[in-house]
Amino acid sequence: AEIEAADPATIVRQGLTELNRICRDEHGNAFASLAVPEQQHVVHSISTRKDSSLHKFFELIRNEAIRGYYTSAAGLKELDYKGNTYYPYCPGCESQKT
Repeated sequence: AEIEAADPATIVRQGLTELNRICRDEHGNAFASLAVPEQQHVVHSISTRKDSSLHKFFELIRNEAIRGYYTSAAGLKELDYKGNTYYPYCPGCESQKT
């Protein structure tokens, strides 16, 4: 709700700046230069910082990754999405068939 009302570009700019600052302070490199285990540690740590701009960034990126996946061919296949299909009766309600 709060993320949806905020400016996503501002959240991303501030989040990337803060993410790289924390990575340099704690690991000596920007996020993209860290090894995967270090990246995982950083992502886990920011996911628990509930009242920070970095947590807003994490939430936005996570939500967009989920949205992107479940609107992709692979995600739609996983959901067994059939498209905008007309059903003459409610699927699963066998008693309504005539």
